[in-house]
Amino acid sequence: MIVIRIAAPRERTAWIYAPILVLTAFFGLFSSQVHAQVMTMTIYACVGQSSLQVRIVPESEECKSTETRVSWNTTGIAGPAGPTGPVGPQGPQGTNGASVTFVESFTGNLHDCPNGGATFATGTGETLIYTYVCNGTNGTSVTSRPMLTTDTRCSSNGGTIFTTESGETYVCNGATGPQGPDGQMSVAAEVALPNIGFQFFSNICANVGLVPVAPPAGATAAVVTAKVTVRIQHPSGSLTFDKGFLVFRKENETSCLTGTEVVNREAYKSYFSVSPGDPGGSSNNPHEITVFVQRLIDLPLPPGPSQIYLQGMMTSGATTTSQDSMQDANIIIQYHVK
Repeated sequence: MIVIRIAAPRERTAWIYAPILVLTAFFGLFSSQVHAQVMTMTIYACVGQSSLQVRIVPESEECKSTETRVSWNTTGIAGPAGPTGPVGPQGPQGTNGASVTFVESFTGNLHDCPNGGATFATGTGETLIYTYVCNGTNGTSVTSRPMLTTDTRCSSNGGTIFTTESGETYVCNGATGPQGPDGQMSVAAEVALPNIGFQFFSNICANVGLVPVAPPAGATAAVVTAKVTVRIQHPSGSLTFDKGFLVFRKENETSCLTGTEVVNREAYKSYFSVSPGDPGGSSNNPHEITVFVQRLIDLPLPPGPSQIYLQGMMTSGATTTSQDSMQDANIIIQYHVK
C-alpha cells in the first residue's frame, strides 16, 4: 500500500483536490517505469478527511468512515468523431467474370425439372459449374360454352361461360341497342335498246335512249347507269381528235347538259375520243369504244313526263357517215332511300 501524507491546506474546500494533483504528478514522474496496461486502469484511493492521508486501495476495498473514496485514470466518454480522411488510392483491377454458356436442352424429369429444361455452364475446365432452368408446367386450355337460358348471371341477354385452370368465368352479352335507321332501298329496272345506230353529228345532241321513271313508295333517289358501244370511222391521216361524250339528263334540263342550270355538269359527262394519227378505220371496220355513263338523280322529278334521257354529242372530227354512231345502249335504273 502506498501512503502519502500531505499537509492540510489553509482552506478546507480544496482539501480533496490537493492530494489528487499531487498523486497525478507523482505517477507522472514514474510513468516511464509503469506498464502501459497499468496506466490504463482506474486507480482507487481513500483520503483521510482530517489528516488528508491518501491510501491506494483495490477497487473492492471499502474506505473507512473517516475517509473519502476517490478514483482517477478512468477512461472518459468518447469524444466527437474526427473529420473524414482522404480518399484512398484505387484498388487493383478485378478479374474477369465467367461467361454463361448454353449447354443443352433436356426433356423428362431431370435435375429436379419435371417438365425438362435447359442446362447452362459457367467457368472453364475443372471449374465448370452447371445450373439448370426448368420449363414451367403445361397450362390448361380455355374452353367455352353458351350460357343456358336458365342461368340468371347475365339476365335475359345470355352470355358465354369460359372454363380455365382456375375455374369458370363468364361474359354477358350486351343489351339490345336502339332501333337503327331504315336500310337502303334498291330496286332495279333494266332497259335494253336495240341496235338502233344513232348517228353522230358535230355539236348536235342526239338521243341514244330513255328510261321511264316509276319509283316505288319511299324512294328519294335514282341511280341510272348505261353501257354504250360507240363506233367511229376515223379518217386515215386525220390531224384532229374524233371526240365526244354521253350524258344523262332530266326532262327540265338542257339537251346534253349544255346549259348552266346543272352545277358541275361536266362531272356527269363520259368522254371518249380517237387520237390523231391512229390508223383509220375502214367503212367495214370502224373504231369501237365501250363507254359507261352514270348519274345520281334526286326524286321526285318535277311535274310532267317522268323519264330520263341518255344523250350523246360529237364535239370535234365528226363526219356524216353512218359509221359514226352510238350502238347497243343498255340502261339500268336503281331506286334508293338516302
